[in-house]
Amino acid sequence: EKEGGAGDKEKQEEEDRDKTPEPAYDPPSPYDFDASYVSSIIDVKNLKWIMDRALKTAKPERGTGAREGRWVELPEIVAMMREMLLCLSNLYHSDTKRCRDAGATLIRKMVYEWDYAEVVLVLVKEYRPFRNTPRYLADLAEVVHTLLRLVKTFSEQNQGLQRLKKRRKKIGGSKKRGEKEGDGEWLGGEDEEEEEEWEELGTDIQ
Repeated sequence: EKEGGAGDKEKQEEEDRDKTPEPAYDPPSPYDFDASYVSSIIDVKNLKWIMDRALKTAKPERGTGAREGRWVELPEIVAMMREMLLCLSNLYHSDTKRCRDAGATLIRKMVYEWDYAEVVLVLVKEYRPFRNTPRYLADLAEVVHTLLRLVKTFSEQNQGLQRLKKRRKKIGGSKKRGEKEGDGEWLGGEDEEEEEEWEELGTDIQ
């Protein structure tokens, strides 16, 4: 009787397992990056490389032979940019001085030596709903928002390093493009037209 009871119990458990539906398989996203791995490659060379790659992919230079806008490759690149910038933000706002200094060095390179604003402006301008996915748009928005916050915080905390462009004054007539009053330029080194576009972009996102 005991053996029969044990057999019935096992049979019932097996039937219960058969009735229990298996959880739906949720394949990992190809654009989800391991944060620990991403943080290990945050350095000047790799951050510069990912930004250059994003720019050249979205808008290849003429005469390079690259077809215009390799849109299939962009989601992965922008997702990687997002993770790297989030790690950079965590570095800069870390409780550890060593991490903060490393983050500040990377931001300083990005602000003063690379035309990071051009990369972001090109990505935003070249966005089209019919060829880019909602996920791509979300990643791009986070990239722009993270950059704006980083540059704003960095400029506020480093007043001595910030150089501001002096606005040209129109007196009696318009001046030529190259003429301006005073020296200096806005963070990133854009011309006045591009600076205004960047300011409008920041206002829209806020």
